[in-house]
Amino acid sequence: MISFEALNRKLMKNSEKYMKKMLKVATYNIKHGGPLGKNCQDIARLINQENLDFIGIQEADFNISRSGKQNIIETIAKLAGYSYYTFHKALDYGDGEYGLGIISRYPYQVINSTPLVCSKEPRILVEVNIQLEEDNIAFFVTHLELGTYAQTRRHQFLQIKEALMSHKRFVLTGDFNVSDWNHQGAIFEYEEALGDYRFANYQQTCFYTYHSDYHVKDIAPIDNIITTRDIKMNHVYMIHNHYSDHNILIAEIQL
Repeated sequence: MISFEALNRKLMKNSEKYMKKMLKVATYNIKHGGPLGKNCQDIARLINQENLDFIGIQEADFNISRSGKQNIIETIAKLAGYSYYTFHKALDYGDGEYGLGIISRYPYQVINSTPLVCSKEPRILVEVNIQLEEDNIAFFVTHLELGTYAQTRRHQFLQIKEALMSHKRFVLTGDFNVSDWNHQGAIFEYEEALGDYRFANYQQTCFYTYHSDYHVKDIAPIDNIITTRDIKMNHVYMIHNHYSDHNILIAEIQL
């Protein structure tokens, strides 16, 4: 016969195991953390308040004058109280570097930073292995070229698919520069490469993550979080803000 104390310990252990499988992930194009990097504090506060586990970040500055010569990813991570972060260069810009970032509550190993094909402006796909207590997960961040689907993004989607196929489970975050995730009857650009996966931003749950600084009506659902189908998205939401010309997109996932 099992004692009440032993049963309680078992229930607590199972509950803790369940909680460990619940994670909050986000994708956020921060528009280099401007003006002059001063938005970093607001971005960090947003990340901290939402209690995010890992975040894929696009348009991050590194040692550029317009952002106060900061490593913007490091600045945001430290202000938010996160110990694990990396900046990944896509291109040289001005007097510094410009690219992607990852901020995580958990330790991770950087696997690859791969140049994307067919880009006039250099773009990359970053892959890391995030080390959870009882499990690991592949995490990706990218920022696709703005060019046409036929000439640019189709090739980049297929390249990304090739990288994803070696993983049983993954989370892919990014600014995909796709404006028709939600268009009824549209030719969905992603379907050929990523149609087998789960999307946070699509027809049934559309989030207009991009909002132009210059034209109020210029909005589009171009950011997304994509996972394998065995990862459940319990809740997806967006937080509108003026720290960037993009809103942060957040998904609560269950492994």
